[in-house]
Amino acid sequence: AIITQDAATPYLSIPEGYDVDDIPATGYTSTKSISVNTNLPSWSIWRSNAYESSWVKATADTTYNLFKYRIDANPSAQSRSCQISATTSYKGTSYTDWVRFTQSASAAWLTLTPSYTNVNIKHTQSSCTVTARTNPGVTIEVYSSDDSWLTVSQTGNTFKWTAASNSSSTGRTGDVTIHAGYMEK
Repeated sequence: AIITQDAATPYLSIPEGYDVDDIPATGYTSTKSISVNTNLPSWSIWRSNAYESSWVKATADTTYNLFKYRIDANPSAQSRSCQISATTSYKGTSYTDWVRFTQSASAAWLTLTPSYTNVNIKHTQSSCTVTARTNPGVTIEVYSSDDSWLTVSQTGNTFKWTAASNSSSTGRTGDVTIHAGYMEK
C-alpha cells in the first residue's frame, strides 16, 4: 500500500502585535531576538526603506528562526520608527510579517561658541559672531528684540549681531535669542 500524506499549510508569522516600543535613545548594543514562527525552509529580512531603517541592524537566523536586531543610538531630538519584515516566497506565494521599531529621542541640547550670555560692546559700531550646534535635524533660528540699533544675520549655524554706534550718553540693552527646537540661549 502507498500512503500519501498532505503537506501542512505553509506559514510565516511573528507573534501578533509584536512591536519593539520604548527603545531608549542610547539604543541596544547587545543583540536581541524575536521568534519567527514558520515551517518554510528559508526566509530573509526585507526593508521597505533602507535609509529610514538603517539604525536597526537586523539579520535573519534561519537555523533557529530568530529575527535578530541591534539598535544604534538616536542622536536626534525626535523619536523615530520604522518597519522591517521577515519574508519569503514559496511555490509562488509570498509570506511576510512585520516588526515595528520605535525609538525615543535624545535629550535636546544647544551649545554656542563662544558661549556668550552677556556681551558688553563699545559705543562705536561693534559686532559679535557666534556658532550654534544642536541635535541633528533640529532647525536653529535667531530672534532679536525690535531694537533698530541691533541687527542680526544668519549664515547656516553662524550668527552675527551688529550694534550701530551709540551717540547717546545713556547705555542701551537689546536681546538676541537663539532657538533650536524648544531650547534657547
